[in-house]
Order: sequence, then C-alpha cells, then structure tokens
Amino acid sequence: MVGKHNDILRDGDFGVIFVDGDRWREHRRFALQVFRNFGMGRGLMEEKIQLELGFMFDELNEMIGKKKFIEIEPSSIIEVTVANIINQLLFGYGYHQKEEKQKFSEMKDIVAKYMRMAVWPTINLGLSFTPLKYFPFIKPKYDDFLKTHFAIYNYCNEQIKMHQNNLSEIMSKNEPQDYVEAYLCEAAKGNKEFTG
Repeated sequence: MVGKHNDILRDGDFGVIFVDGDRWREHRRFALQVFRNFGMGRGLMEEKIQLELGFMFDELNEMIGKKKFIEIEPSSIIEVTVANIINQLLFGYGYHQKEEKQKFSEMKDIVAKYMRMAVWPTINLGLSFTPLKYFPFIKPKYDDFLKTHFAIYNYCNEQIKMHQNNLSEIMSKNEPQDYVEAYLCEAAKGNKEFTG
C-alpha cells in the first residue's frame, strides 16, 4: 500500500480491510467463524432479518394508520432496516426509536461524505506523502477528511467501550451476542492478532 494510510488513520494494520498476510488471514477466518456462529446462511440469520422487517412493517402501518392515501419515501425506511440488520450483527442493537434513527441518519451522512472524500486525489496525496497535507490547497480538505474519519472512529469506539464495560459478564456467558463481543472475548484470551 502506498503511503501511510493505516498508520495515520488506524494506528497500524488491523482488521480485515486494508491489511494482508497472516493478520488478514487470521481476522478473516475469525470473522467468517463468528458470522457462521451467528447463523449466517442458516435459519437464525433469517429470524433476525424477519425481526427487523417486522419493525419496518410496524412503522409503515403506524404511518399509514387509517388514512386512505399517503405518500411514503421507502428508501429511508429500507436504509434503516438494512442498517439495523448489520448493526445487530456488529453491535447487538438496532435503531428503533426516533432519536436512534436520527443518530443513524447523521452517521449515514458522515460515512457517505467520508467515502466521497476518500477517493479525492488531494486526500490521497496528503495520506501518501504526509508533508503535502500542509499545503494550502490540500490542508482544508485533508482536515475535513480527518474530521469525518474521527467521527466514525469515535462512534465505533463508543460501541466498543460499552462492550468492554460489560466484558466480564460477556465472558461468563461464553456465548457472544454480536461481533464486538466475540472480538473482545478473543482478545481477552490473549490472542496477539486481536490486541494490537
């Protein structure tokens, strides 16, 4: 990989994306095993999807009520439903309350902005050749990119910290309920690939 993307944005080569070699193999194997344990490709996963679809249809029924005619923009409802399925797997909860849906909407916008910015040549120049990040035509965009990066990082870190606060309880169950729980349990076993 050109430049120091992982060092700058992630403090090193971690995870499944943007890494290679033994660490990548170990994390990929672990992720596949965890998702298999959660029922990926089996009936348990189907139940989780049906549960979230049930929430979606409840919301639609509530919106429609006894009205004879209503205009509904389905894309936002479908986005939240898909996000809930993914979030249930990763963090163990979905966005069902109005405030939670607002938080999801804000994070979705931040992630979309981040993805757009990640392909800008100025950002890649700043990440690849770090002294360039101080050039006047690069610095504002680079700083904005880092701001969105750390908003996503902080959101994920919040989720991880909540799980870490309950780690002893999670370990006693010996049955992780989401990916973060499974990852923290693996790290607690002393696996160096999971402790950074």
